[in-house]
Amino acid sequence: MESYLYDAMCRSVSDNTCERCAENDVCHGGNTEIETCAEGARNFNQNCVCQDVLYCLGLLADKTSGVDPFTCILCPVDSYCSHNALTQCPLNMEAPTNSSAPSSCVCQRGYYCAGSSCAECPVDSYCLAEIQHKCSDYNNKTHTRGAMKFNEMDCVCADGFFWLFYGDMCKACPHNFYCPPSALDLDVRACHENSYTSGEGSSQASACQCGVGFTLNEDGPS
Repeated sequence: MESYLYDAMCRSVSDNTCERCAENDVCHGGNTEIETCAEGARNFNQNCVCQDVLYCLGLLADKTSGVDPFTCILCPVDSYCSHNALTQCPLNMEAPTNSSAPSSCVCQRGYYCAGSSCAECPVDSYCLAEIQHKCSDYNNKTHTRGAMKFNEMDCVCADGFFWLFYGDMCKACPHNFYCPPSALDLDVRACHENSYTSGEGSSQASACQCGVGFTLNEDGPS
């Protein structure tokens, strides 16, 4: 009877000589059967291990699902997969599908890198590519309307100011006009006839006061 002799890295052939196991085979030595790894896995230190960007459920598999616990599965979004294991990205981080390393996890939009974690982008800043950018660094009269902004265009003129185009320096709303939030030149609104503002920088129609000898009606001073 033909004997089969092979060590942990070799398998026997018909003439009893040994040859190296294939990359996706595990040879346990002696006369045991060769273990062929599942698709997407390879021999790593005498174990079938899913290639990077893949993972397997192993003992965590739901036995009622019918899924082979040793099938290699593509790594889902917001995770990274290596050596059979799936690891979720830390809080407020994201990663594309088929990631294989912790470095694939980056801060979500609206967050910036604060040491080893991601912090919510504060008011009057926008956060892009993990970096916090303060609106005031570019235009000291701009701010944001809320936190977690991620676009430069989220920096807009403060109430009572306007600009002629995006990126222009914010200018105080002129006397006898009021400028609603984020006003452009076409939205700088004049007070009704016979009314005025007490100064520059008004942002609401209510800043327009009746002149002497006039009273406010539904349509404006009269």
